[in-house]
Amino acid sequence: MHPFGGEAVSLIGGGLIALGFIAYLLFKSYTGIEISAASLALDVSQSAIVTASFKRKRWILGAWERIPGTFNVRAFRLLDPVVAATPTNETTSPTAPSLTVTVTALAPGYDTVRISGFPSGTTDVASADLTMSVLNE
Repeated sequence: MHPFGGEAVSLIGGGLIALGFIAYLLFKSYTGIEISAASLALDVSQSAIVTASFKRKRWILGAWERIPGTFNVRAFRLLDPVVAATPTNETTSPTAPSLTVTVTALAPGYDTVRISGFPSGTTDVASADLTMSVLNE
């Protein structure tokens, strides 16, 4: 007969699995994208500058740090554009990890500019939306 019953072995095994899962969550790397404005209202022909940065946490209690990556920028309304955003594709460097996007209002209406991409050193995809309102002149 074993010194531990089947119930004890199940409890110990379940406890080890739970500890492993908690350790995974604690030491998991988190990535995201941060933009300087969530929404903008512009008059036709006005421009605004928005900054975007990838950020990473190496573990759940760690501090956020800015990291370089490859950005893609696009407006959703392609047939009847309301805004234009430049640049559309850009890779940032470790010394300058933030991207500066110029958004220009073309016509009255509403649109969303999506800034997305891949932070360096990860396989994650991050994105953020900028809601645009373009008013009459």
